[in-house]
Amino acid sequence: MTKQLIDKLAILMLVMAMPVAQARLLDELTDPNAAYTGPTVEERIALMDTDKNGFCDVHEIRKFLEKQHGKDYKQDLLAKLEANAVPQSCGASVADIFTEE
Repeated sequence: MTKQLIDKLAILMLVMAMPVAQARLLDELTDPNAAYTGPTVEERIALMDTDKNGFCDVHEIRKFLEKQHGKDYKQDLLAKLEANAVPQSCGASVADIFTEE
């Protein structure tokens, strides 16, 4: 067998296995009435909220996603989000804005 044929067969096997894996996951996250029993949004936020202040900042979200998916997960996007989360000054102080000349 050629490498191309082996690669194509491997991809075909993965594609064929996906519905089975998705069905198993769906079975785990639903009850007998097909109602969702997985974690709620609130439960996921509580898992990410490491400083327990009631909300998740971008740094906590990044740590959570990297823990779930690995260190390189969406690295560029998360770096941009963190960079935008840093407060930046406009260059003028409040006193300068309200001082009359």
